[in-house]
Amino acid sequence: MDAATWIIEIDADKRSQTVRFSIAPTALTTEDEQSDAVLREFVMPHPAPKEGPFFQARILKRTGVARGDEPMKRWAGRSNGIRVFMEGFRVLPYGEPTDDWLQLDKDVAERGRWSLPEPELAGQLNTAERDSDAGLNHLPNKHYFGAVFLTERDSPGLRMLVNREGFIPNQALSDLTTIVRTGIDLSTRVQMAASQKKRTDRRIQRQSSDGAATNPYLSATEIAQRSMHEAKTHATKAREFVSAGKIESASREFLSALSEVENITNRAEETSQESAMLRVLASVGTQVAAFIHEINGLTDMATAMERSLTKISNMQGLPKEHRRELAVLQRDVGDLKRAVERQASYLVDVVTPDVRRRRSKQSFADRFDTGAKLVASSADRRGIKIINKIPYDLKSPPMFAAELTTVFSNLLSNAVKAAGPKGTIRATARQRTNGTITLRVENTGSAVKTRDRERFFQPFESTTTKVDTVLGQGMGLGLTITRSMLEEYGATIKFAEPTNGFATAIEIVFPE
Repeated sequence: MDAATWIIEIDADKRSQTVRFSIAPTALTTEDEQSDAVLREFVMPHPAPKEGPFFQARILKRTGVARGDEPMKRWAGRSNGIRVFMEGFRVLPYGEPTDDWLQLDKDVAERGRWSLPEPELAGQLNTAERDSDAGLNHLPNKHYFGAVFLTERDSPGLRMLVNREGFIPNQALSDLTTIVRTGIDLSTRVQMAASQKKRTDRRIQRQSSDGAATNPYLSATEIAQRSMHEAKTHATKAREFVSAGKIESASREFLSALSEVENITNRAEETSQESAMLRVLASVGTQVAAFIHEINGLTDMATAMERSLTKISNMQGLPKEHRRELAVLQRDVGDLKRAVERQASYLVDVVTPDVRRRRSKQSFADRFDTGAKLVASSADRRGIKIINKIPYDLKSPPMFAAELTTVFSNLLSNAVKAAGPKGTIRATARQRTNGTITLRVENTGSAVKTRDRERFFQPFESTTTKVDTVLGQGMGLGLTITRSMLEEYGATIKFAEPTNGFATAIEIVFPE
C-alpha cells in the first residue's frame, strides 16, 4: 500500500445494473506538489444487466520504479498482478506472472494511441482525460496488485474448466474482462490528466532550452485554437480543485487559463489576415458552379458522340475491321461519359450551396450510395463488389449532407485500395436500444495491424503507397478529416475487429 500511487475500485452492481469506477490518488500522489490528482468517479451501464457477472474489485497501481529495500522489491515482483477469487478461493492462472488475461503486457508492447471509450463514458471525461496519447502511458501487469471478488450466485455465467484452471471462454468471461480493463484504462487517463502540469512544465523547459517556444509551422488560427483548448482544460481543472477544496491548485489553474485567453487576444490580428485569405479561397469556390456546368456540357457532347458512333457502326457494308475499331471507340466514349457523369454528380452532392444550406437528418444509405459514385469506376476495374446493407430508413442526427457524403467517400476510397482484386466492401448499420447508431464499413484484402490503427488517423499518414489513376495515392488526410467532422457531432470513429470473411473494419458510433 505504501508504494501504491493510485487505487482503483470497481463495483458491478446487480441492483442498479450499473458499473461504478472510483479512481483515487494515494497520499504518495497527493503530496506531490506538481500533481493535480483528485478523486474521479465514473458510471456506465452493465454490459449484461441480467446475467452479470456482478462483483467488486480493488486494485492498487504503482507508477514509477518499485520502492523499498531489495527483499520488498523481490516480494512485489512475485506478488504483482490482478488475481481472481470465486467464493474466496483463488482461481488460477489469472494474475500469475506469465498470465496476461487483461492484455496489459500486450498493449504496452504495441504502444498504440487510444480512441475514446463508449459514449456513456466518453461524456464523463474532462478535456485532459480525452487525450488519445493516454495509450502511450499504459502500464504493464507488474505495476498492478489487486483482486476481483466473485460469487457463484452473482456470476452464473462463469463456469470453471474441467481441470479448474480458469473459466470457460464465453460472453460472461468477456464481460468480466472488459469491465476490469475499462477500470484500468480509466485510471490511465486520470493519471495522465493529473500529471499534465508536470509534463507541461517539462515541455516548456525543453522548448526554452531549444529556443523553440512555438512551432513556426502553426498558423495563427491553429495557435488560437490550441490556446482555447488549453484555457478550457485549465478552467475545468480549476472547478474540480474548488470542489475538492484545493484552493491553491485552483488558483494556479485559473491564472493559467487567463494567460491562454491573453494569448488568444494577441493572435486576433493575425487571425483576421487568415480570414482575408479564406475570403479569397471562397471566391474561387464560386467558380465551382461554372465548372459543373462545363462538365455537364462535356457529358452532352460525349452522349452525342456515342449515338453517332452507334449509327455509323450499324451502316450496311462497313468492313469488319472498321466495325471492330468503331466498337472499341464506342465503348471508350461510353466509359468516358459515365465517368464524367459520376464526377459531376458527386460534385453536385458535395460542394454546391444547397447541400450546406441547413442541417437535416440524412439517410445513411442514400449518402453511402452517393459516396460510392466516386469510387465506382475503380471498383469496377478491380472487380470489387460494394454492398450497401444499411437500412434506408435509418437516419443521422441533423448534419449537412455534404459532410456525410465526404465521410463515406473517404472510407470507400481507402477500402477500394485495400480490398484486392474481386474483393468485397460491405456497409452495415444498426440502432441500439439506447439510441446510439453504429455504422461499419468492412473490406476484404489487406488487414490493418493493431499497432497502426490509431496512427492512420494522424495527419499525413497514408494507408496506401500505390498510386491509383482515379483515386490517387492520397495525402494521408482522409481519416483525419473524417474524424474531425464526426467529432463535431459527438461521434467516434475507429478501426474495429472485422466479421468473418473480411480483413478490415471501420466503425462509427453516433451518440443518442
